[in-house]
Amino acid sequence: MKLYSFLKLIRTVFALIFILLISFIFFDIHSLVSPENARYAALTQFVPSMLSFIKMPALIFSSFIIIILVTITAGRSYCSFLCPLGIFQDVISRIASTLHIKKSAGFTPAYNFIRYSILVTAVVYYTTTGTFLLIWLDPFSIYGRFVSAIISPALTGINNISAGILLKFNIFSIHSVDIKYADITLLFIILTIIISISAIAAIKGRLYCNTICPVGSLLGLVSRFSFLKITIDKDTCIHCGKCENICKSSCIDYKEVYVDFSRCVSCFNCLNICPNSSIRFEYAFPGKIRN
Repeated sequence: MKLYSFLKLIRTVFALIFILLISFIFFDIHSLVSPENARYAALTQFVPSMLSFIKMPALIFSSFIIIILVTITAGRSYCSFLCPLGIFQDVISRIASTLHIKKSAGFTPAYNFIRYSILVTAVVYYTTTGTFLLIWLDPFSIYGRFVSAIISPALTGINNISAGILLKFNIFSIHSVDIKYADITLLFIILTIIISISAIAAIKGRLYCNTICPVGSLLGLVSRFSFLKITIDKDTCIHCGKCENICKSSCIDYKEVYVDFSRCVSCFNCLNICPNSSIRFEYAFPGKIRN
């Protein structure tokens, strides 16, 4: 259990640090990050890395290959600590819990027809038309637009107000910056998307990741062949339901002693809450659990 607690701690700390760094790149109002470094940061993400690799195959553009290999090894870890939109949803979910917003907990069936239809549509559209649909469904692009169009102007306004106040005291450590406003139509679309995703996260956790996000659907397919998986020992499970209630992906069915690992994002919440240590993260290929 101590190992699982350590894994969860590492995942949480890394995720928070990563989302702060990615967010800073998008609201870097004083241009402290060079365009080249910003580009490298984007290449840690699945879709930007994949598109770059397709255009110019090189080792530096192979992050998406590494993500695939990690997924084959241990499931959708990328969704848990590298995807900024996924981490954002976890933050919203945690805030909702703190505010005692009632969450719809428990196992839900996979909406496979919806998730894979969206994935196929995105792939077909990309191969026949272009990247328009893909970049609007890409979680990194969604989060980037949210920070650039909403958070960045707000922070710029705070910066300018602070600069004006400090100027009265002859302090010039902060200077005013022009605020870059998004087009009103684009702003409305972004607000609608981010509010919808936030509402879903507050009530249903990672439902967006496991129903609409094409990256989540693709990695879900890959994770079916993972070597390391969350497993439940049927002989020692006492059917208390704690694992099902805490699962942010609603992919644990304690009554059937079943984990839908294609939707699991490897948050490790269930490992620590099990009172009988019946849940483990272990070698489970080619199939200790039903998937």
